[in-house]
Amino acid sequence: MGEGQYVHESNRFLRRLLSQRGSYPIIAAAAASGQLPHFPVTLFDHVGEVYRRVETAADHDVAGIEEPRLAALVHEEPQESLPKVLRSAGVFDFAPTVMAVTGRFGRIWKVRTERDLRERRGQPATPHLDPSLRVGARRASDPRDGTSR
Repeated sequence: MGEGQYVHESNRFLRRLLSQRGSYPIIAAAAASGQLPHFPVTLFDHVGEVYRRVETAADHDVAGIEEPRLAALVHEEPQESLPKVLRSAGVFDFAPTVMAVTGRFGRIWKVRTERDLRERRGQPATPHLDPSLRVGARRASDPRDGTSR
């Protein structure tokens, strides 16, 4: 099999995995073993948690779920390197969604309070902001991790 065919197959493999629910462990193993040679990202432990949260938040059959899943996989990568990473992995067509999601996530992931959110957005906090999107909110009051407000 020629190198061009391998690249094509590894890119198809990534796309296929992104379309399957619960695929993070397979993606992580494939990346670690070199089966995704053109997807040069580091999958930190918490990346899997973010990926699972995306899956939990989405319906089982939601159209386009591959793009938010991919955004979860690459959210630790520098924003300026994402176009090259996505092009290399053969998923550049997902770039508009991935760039939008990771760009917004990069600006809000450290938000801990409604005041922080207002300051980052430069406007009053949205009162209907889903609690699961309030980064740190669950953690700040989650009895499972022994923290409290």
